[in-house]
Amino acid sequence: MASCGILIKKTVLMPVQIYLMLDTILDILKKEESIDEGKILESIKADISQQELPEVDDDELYVEKKRVAMAGVHKKMADDCDFDIKLKYVLKECLNDKITLKEEQCQALEQLFVKRKDLVAVLPPGFGKNLIFQLLVLLARCDQNLDEHRPLVIVITPLVSIIKDQILEIESFGLTGCNLVDALDNFEKLSLLDVVYASAESSLDKKFTNFLKQDMRFIARTIAVIVDESHTIETWTGLRLICSIFVRKDKNSEMTTAFHSAYGELSSLRSFFGLEIPIAALTGTADDDTKNIICSSLAMKDPLIISISPNRTNVRFHVFHQKKDDAFSRLDWLIEELMLKNVATDKSIIFCNTMNDIARVVNYLLMKLGGKAYFPTSSCQGKNCLIGIFHSNTWSHQKEQIMESLKGDGRIRVVVASSALSMGVNFPDVRYVINWGPARNLLDQLQEAGRAGRDGIQSHNIIIYHGQQLIHCSKDVKEFVRAENCHRILAYTLFDPSIKSLEPDHICCSHCAKSCKCEGESWNYSPIYTTMVENTTPPPFLTRSVCEDDKKDLPSSLEELRREMSASKSLFDPIIAHGFSEELTDDVVESCALLFTVDDIWNKCAVYSVGHAVAILEIIQEISLDIPNFDETMAMLKHEHFLTFDALDFDVLQEFDDVGDSSGDEWSDNEPIEEI
Repeated sequence: MASCGILIKKTVLMPVQIYLMLDTILDILKKEESIDEGKILESIKADISQQELPEVDDDELYVEKKRVAMAGVHKKMADDCDFDIKLKYVLKECLNDKITLKEEQCQALEQLFVKRKDLVAVLPPGFGKNLIFQLLVLLARCDQNLDEHRPLVIVITPLVSIIKDQILEIESFGLTGCNLVDALDNFEKLSLLDVVYASAESSLDKKFTNFLKQDMRFIARTIAVIVDESHTIETWTGLRLICSIFVRKDKNSEMTTAFHSAYGELSSLRSFFGLEIPIAALTGTADDDTKNIICSSLAMKDPLIISISPNRTNVRFHVFHQKKDDAFSRLDWLIEELMLKNVATDKSIIFCNTMNDIARVVNYLLMKLGGKAYFPTSSCQGKNCLIGIFHSNTWSHQKEQIMESLKGDGRIRVVVASSALSMGVNFPDVRYVINWGPARNLLDQLQEAGRAGRDGIQSHNIIIYHGQQLIHCSKDVKEFVRAENCHRILAYTLFDPSIKSLEPDHICCSHCAKSCKCEGESWNYSPIYTTMVENTTPPPFLTRSVCEDDKKDLPSSLEELRREMSASKSLFDPIIAHGFSEELTDDVVESCALLFTVDDIWNKCAVYSVGHAVAILEIIQEISLDIPNFDETMAMLKHEHFLTFDALDFDVLQEFDDVGDSSGDEWSDNEPIEEI
């Protein structure tokens, strides 16, 4: 419809000014018959006529002239066009049409930007949830004068470790952001930001809430409050009976209660921002009960609920119930892959539910791999290790190194992790997600499984468990792993009632694979299946001969270790305080011929702490000098501080590891956790 010639005839603008504007408005004028062309052109004319523009003489100058010309037109053009036109404009001008939005993303943006109403968006991993609030800010810029009311979005996230990564992401869109914690003592910083990231605690901090009461300009700038990974609200608030709520009984219980209640009090933000500013809850996985809990916990009013099935058809489920004694042999296929391919090994994440399991899995991998746990094998330094560990006590720089390696093509190929690694960061090509024991509820299980295959390539979720690991799991999880029919259907039915098994059967799950009619061995396309099915014989146990001198040295060394622990616990009964009893010493001496790993000590002795098990293993090595690859294993475990915690700090990994502003604290203890 429109052309440069028509524009020149209809206006008194100079040709150079027309060219400066043409690539911005031409598509709109061509495609939108309902647009009031004259009105838009008059707006352009009024704004550009006030600016003195020299002739275009080179590309660099053209870009600068275009920027100047667009500055005055930006707001008027947004005012005169409907939502679709504004969105096309933002995608073209700000993102160079590099992104094609999905229908659900457009619906979410319209709900927040046009209707100014609350939103719950359940969009599977890799769908692009973050784009919703990133584009929301860019859209709002079309409507607001940046000098007077710079539009702002507040994003509440459960994991402080991912904020830095998300700030880098928004900077690629030309946006600015920071962690609210860094601005609590200088709120002037917020005036220049587009996105403010906060934990629940910092968003409810008295400094910040007092600031909200005093500075109405900040509230006027806020266009939405985003609660990311909102599925975790149901466990933090304790509102869902089907979920296990874990209560600690030690000196830090007050801190734990405060942390949990912070997420239950997020609705109080509504009293500051009112119903005029929408709240959006974003998550990758949520069933109907979870959605209801999210809505009530955040005091939402008539929210739009957008929900996409979390079914990942490129992720195959493998569920294996193993005897406790031979469970570790089910990781041997992965060890073989690492030995054969080193840095070319497909990426894997092994999720563990306890710190003890993290240490034991790492110990097993390193003992088996030895020098081949590093690349090159001649350099056994931490930076060259193929194995990474990710939990709350991992140093921040180590966490960053692991996340960068998983996002790119780094040296780390296997990460043994807590659930903290299941949220917030996009790792595109993780091929294997291994659950060392299933997650405690199906929602978390699918969150962790969702780390696999985000690039669309065939990937695997492998659940290896023994009976004791089901004690604190929900009924749904127990039914899922014990299923005598399709595991996929049981995993997803709560979230997608229309779920069906995949065809051919071998790409669906380990149960369906048994009935697969594919000819030959074509469906054994992954190293895990053949190895795990064929490896039904427990591995041979290592053993040593213990001479009389060693039998005398071992108890004396253990007694010295016990005395050192008792000396630092003088206010309490020593054994109660540190848990290193005479019975433990007797167990170690009696079984010393069979103790080569942390897991051996854990299974054969009355030990209550991984820190104790590692210290005992070190004493045995000093005496016997026969533990395979001991130095490499100790270097990794000591680096991860597995020797620095008391017995009462180590048995159960806190369920939401690395959350909020308390990411350096372990909340769990050695007492049995209580389910309510």
